Amino acid sequence: HQTMIWGSVGGKDVHLVTLKTDVLEVDICSLGAALVAVRLKVRGEWLDVVLGYESLERYTNGGKPNFGTAVGRCANRIANGTCELDGQKYELDKNNGNHHLHGGTAGFYSQVFDLATSSEKQVTLTLTEPDGAMGYPGKVDVTVTYELSAGELHFRYEAVTDKPTLFSMTNHAYWNLKG
Repeated sequence: HQTMIWGSVGGKDVHLVTLKTDVLEVDICSLGAALVAVRLKVRGEWLDVVLGYESLERYTNGGKPNFGTAVGRCANRIANGTCELDGQKYELDKNNGNHHLHGGTAGFYSQVFDLATSSEKQVTLTLTEPDGAMGYPGKVDVTVTYELSAGELHFRYEAVTDKPTLFSMTNHAYWNLKG
């Protein structure tokens, strides 16, 4: 288990955590709770099967903004950047033409999560997003946990909000299943 400061974004330290088993190693970055690398041991060789950048700078300058990150508050597009909850219309941040995509211009992918806990086989990252962020109603406390179990990688997303809101997270990793 290895944890290091990879750099900083917006004055917050960005951690890079490596989880390990005998057959699986995973690098996770606290910027966007991103999967940076997923290495499998195949015939004695380590093969990285997820696309990720080798430096924090690529995640912040010139790279694809959702590369391997946790995406939210809502993954995918919300047409016309509007939604209605309990009879009230909300205008969301429009970052994809006239639409809202992957949480907006300051979606989870662009935020530095706090490193809550880490061990050899598990890391938990947390983020609090205030009421009104990107136009969404309600404060939301988000927890992202990555855990290794033998040769398996498990993702667990949890959220607690103080009022009705939209919430639909996912991971935006690009997998290379051929190694």
